[in-house]
Amino acid sequence: MDDPTVVAIYRAAIQSGLFSTVCRYNMRGAGGSSRKWNKNIFIDPDVQDMLAVIQHVLKNTAEPPKELYMVGYSYGACVAANSLEQVPEVVGYVAVGFPLGGMANMALRSREHWSLLAESTVPKLVVQGTKDNYTPLTTLRDYASQYHDHQPEPGQLDLQVFDGADHFFEGRYEEVAEKVIAWLQKQIDAGHHA
Repeated sequence: MDDPTVVAIYRAAIQSGLFSTVCRYNMRGAGGSSRKWNKNIFIDPDVQDMLAVIQHVLKNTAEPPKELYMVGYSYGACVAANSLEQVPEVVGYVAVGFPLGGMANMALRSREHWSLLAESTVPKLVVQGTKDNYTPLTTLRDYASQYHDHQPEPGQLDLQVFDGADHFFEGRYEEVAEKVIAWLQKQIDAGHHA
């Protein structure tokens, strides 16, 4: 939750004025979370936590949003991918630093989570650095090209590559946030309202 990339996107979303509600939370075992991460590679507890946060926002906000955009960073992008089809209010998805590389895939089963993106018709943006140590750019490009081969055709997939950036986007936080908000603005302008 306190990752500089997450904080920059969160602040930019609030400052943009595009959204009635902006929410971020600690995943299990991170920051102020009181629950320990159980290292369950099957991701279900993390997905259930995300769904609980979404339901809380939908039920306990003065003016609950009718449409949602989900933004996930690294492992959070995998969790969000697993939640897409379970939340009908979601109209757009952003993954920043989706971990698709060999070790990340072994630890997180991230390629299975990537395949879930093709099952959703919502528009998607994937933001990745060319020097991401968890996802080689060639791997990401291969998966992105396979994504478009699915039938029925999934929602659009846009790829934003940051030259020289690693998985943590060191020193590029604001630039990442600007690109994410610009893409979200484009989606809203195209008819999706958050």
